[in-house]
Amino acid sequence: MPRYTAALLAEIHRAEPFSAPLDAVSVGGGTPSGLAPDSLAAVLRGLAERFGLAPGAEVSLEANPEDWSPALAEALVAAGYSRVSLGAQSFDPGVLAALGGSTGRGRRPGRWPPPAGRASVRSASTSSTAPRGSREHPGRPR
Repeated sequence: MPRYTAALLAEIHRAEPFSAPLDAVSVGGGTPSGLAPDSLAAVLRGLAERFGLAPGAEVSLEANPEDWSPALAEALVAAGYSRVSLGAQSFDPGVLAALGGSTGRGRRPGRWPPPAGRASVRSASTSSTAPRGSREHPGRPR
């Protein structure tokens, strides 16, 4: 198990349990989809062991579109994740060039591989901190 995942699980197990099981879990911030699927499964197991999961709990993961694939979707469903939020800085090549990022392999909204099983792509987010653009290209730097 990678050191980061082991440290995260240790932190989870140090936390005080709640009086009721979790009815929602959101794994986000820093794009956790960069972790291996077995690490993401271990984090969810650790949360369930320490705090419990209510029946039908929504379990969400923030994902980078570059990380998303049918294999990842299947692994997440198998681990118990039920929702994914795809995050991107922008889909405009000019903005991405200015920010030094990419959405990966020419993917655009609606063209990501669909999730497998019972998981669903329920939201997508973009950064609002991109440099100011023009009227024709609101998010593209001038």
